[in-house]
Amino acid sequence: MAVFFVILILLVVIVKMSGIEHKVMRPGSVSRDINKTLTLPWFFRFTPANISYVYVQLSVQMMKRSKHDLAEKRDFVYSYVKNKFHTESGDFRNDFLLGMRNPVELDSLCKWLIKNLKEPRKRVGILHFLVGVGLADGALRDGEIRFLKLMTTKLGLQARDLDAILNTYYSQREEQRKRERDYQSRQSQTRRQSTELTLISRHSRVLGVAESAGITEIKKAYRKLVKIYHPDRQIHVASTVREAALEKFRAIQEAYEYLEKVKQ
Repeated sequence: MAVFFVILILLVVIVKMSGIEHKVMRPGSVSRDINKTLTLPWFFRFTPANISYVYVQLSVQMMKRSKHDLAEKRDFVYSYVKNKFHTESGDFRNDFLLGMRNPVELDSLCKWLIKNLKEPRKRVGILHFLVGVGLADGALRDGEIRFLKLMTTKLGLQARDLDAILNTYYSQREEQRKRERDYQSRQSQTRRQSTELTLISRHSRVLGVAESAGITEIKKAYRKLVKIYHPDRQIHVASTVREAALEKFRAIQEAYEYLEKVKQ
């Protein structure tokens, strides 16, 4: 009878241990050896908290392949696990620091994922996540692409699965760049048109015609003003008047040349 109770107690302990999530115990949470590589314990259950932990561990290993803009990548990971697994900021911070200090073996992580995500399409989602981590700073580096290819193999997926994801992301990125170029082109065109309208308005006022005036009306106004302000007609006037007339004549010439070009 005593043996029976001992066995029963052991079974209860095992069952309770199998339900432990990361808030109680994590791989590496009791390790004090920096850079010690760990493995997932056998009692690590398939729960949202533990899935979040595994995703964070994978993201850390992705980040170590390229250390460009780590803050942006970390923020992307936090936003992702928070929305998908409802991970609290404190838990994320602990998981992230553990991953940096005591990374879990990649084989251990991938075997756990294959065991619990039996359908390949679900494991493809992990590649989507890792590509998102890499692109958080705007570009995938060579080291990150090599890691993605390694993950594709370790997750039992096909190269075409990764290619399809990358093509999708690159297409979206190119489309975004095209939209940005189109927007900048429209802005530039708007500025040019605005400048042109401003110049038309200014030069039309110089010639004393409406902005909508045609080339015939513009020529008529120009010839009339030239007769008045031409330097040859300013010989017998005071020097100050002559200088003002010359400045006016130059403005008339400039206005006519511009309007003649844009109106024809």
